[in-house]
Amino acid sequence: GARRRWEIMLMPGDDPAQLTEPSIFWPMMARWIGPADAVLERAAVYTFHSVVQEGWRKGRLLLAGDSCHQTPPFLGQGMCAGLRDAANLVWKLAAIVKGGADDSLLDTYERERLPHVRTFIELAVRLGAVLQEIDPAAAAARDQRFASGAEIFDFPQPQLGPGCRSDGPPPVGTIFPQPCLADGRLMDDAIGQRFAILGDDEMLAGLNAPAALLPGVASGWLAQHGARAVILRPDRYVFALTRNRAELESAADALRSNLSAL
Repeated sequence: GARRRWEIMLMPGDDPAQLTEPSIFWPMMARWIGPADAVLERAAVYTFHSVVQEGWRKGRLLLAGDSCHQTPPFLGQGMCAGLRDAANLVWKLAAIVKGGADDSLLDTYERERLPHVRTFIELAVRLGAVLQEIDPAAAAARDQRFASGAEIFDFPQPQLGPGCRSDGPPPVGTIFPQPCLADGRLMDDAIGQRFAILGDDEMLAGLNAPAALLPGVASGWLAQHGARAVILRPDRYVFALTRNRAELESAADALRSNLSAL
């Protein structure tokens, strides 16, 4: 809404206690906003962290979000990472609570998520170094590199670590796009919190699988990756990519035997 957050980098010699005083920080923002334009809600000094905990599970105790990884804010991915943790955990917990999966399934949580979240944290650190450059000559050179296109930052779509997915390179273990179905619904609205298999009509015909079947969906994506069917997890990461019916049935059998509750 009408709230604004301003971040002012402390410089060598700054007194952190003084910088929370309105008489100090209002002049720093005078080019954009002043006391007549806004009501101050909070002023605080804090330190950015880039850390990853090793050991996200101990029995029935599981860590998620900032309790097991902290990122600088330069990519805006701190809360996103916590939501990805929750999305990874929720369907695995459901599978166990329903009695169809062994609780060792939870051991895949950290293995999958840790390398994924580390990719975003490392990129946030790199971006922070770009944004916080204080040497005028280095900053001018930086601006020129970005203005000319010589340097860019691509938003990553990293692969999950080994876990509850088939082996192989991406797109296995990466997030799947969100297609719109022929009736106008988004795929997530049609599937709900379940596994799903997308593929051509011939591949899915008569298939007995513990998943929602969506024939004819994402044909362009499948063709791009040289496949005819894809199995998606409830968190929409690719469980398996298959090129023929034998591969699809094998992957579906593995899914059925290991996650029968879904």
